[in-house]
Amino acid sequence: MAARTTAEPAGPAEPAHGPSTRDRILDVAVDLFTEQGYEGTSLREIAEPLGFTKAALYYHFKSKEEILRALLEPIVDLQTNLIDRIDAAQSMEDWASMLTWTLDNMFDNYRLFQLADRNRSAVETLAETSEFFEDHTRLHARVEAMATRQDLSLAERVRILAALGGITGFDDFGGALLDHEPHDLVRAELIAVTRVILGLPPEPPEPTEPPAA
Repeated sequence: MAARTTAEPAGPAEPAHGPSTRDRILDVAVDLFTEQGYEGTSLREIAEPLGFTKAALYYHFKSKEEILRALLEPIVDLQTNLIDRIDAAQSMEDWASMLTWTLDNMFDNYRLFQLADRNRSAVETLAETSEFFEDHTRLHARVEAMATRQDLSLAERVRILAALGGITGFDDFGGALLDHEPHDLVRAELIAVTRVILGLPPEPPEPTEPPAA
C-alpha cells in the first residue's frame, strides 16, 4: 500500500483583481496595530475582517511579529536609501533634494510611521533583533561623520543637522498637525522651511500649463 502523504494546508484564495491576500492582511493589521496597539491585537482579530480563520492567516504569516516585521520593511528600506543619499550629497542643493526625498517617503508611508510611533516598545524590541536596528545605527554613524566633514563649513554643517533633525523628527511631534491638515500643504511648508534653514532660495514654483484656447 502506498504511503499516505499529508497535503500542505491551502491558503486563502487570491483575489482575481486588486491587492493580494498578503497585502490585505497588512492593510488590516496596520489599522488595528495603530488603533488598539500591537499588544492589544490578536491574530484572530486580523483574520476576521478578511473573512478567513486564524489558521488560514498562518499560511502567509507564522506570527504577529512576522506581520510587524513586514509592515516595517518600507521604513528599513528608507533608512538604507537615506544612508546612500547622505554619502552622495555634496552641495547644499544635494542636501535639500535628499531631505525632500526623505519627506516625500515619510508622507507616502505615513500610516507606518503612525504605527511605529504608537507602538514604540514593540518596534524597539523587534529592532534589537533585526536589520532595522543595524540600519538605524549606520544612519546615526553617517550623520555623525557628516558633522565633522572638513569640506563643509561650520555654518553648513549646523544648517544640515538642523534641517535633518527637523524633517526626521517631525513624525514625533507633527502627528496631530498631519491628522487635521492637508498633507500637500504641510509638505510645501516643510520644504520651504528646510530651504530657509539650509540658506537656499525658495524652490521655484512648478510650471503651470497655459489655459486651453
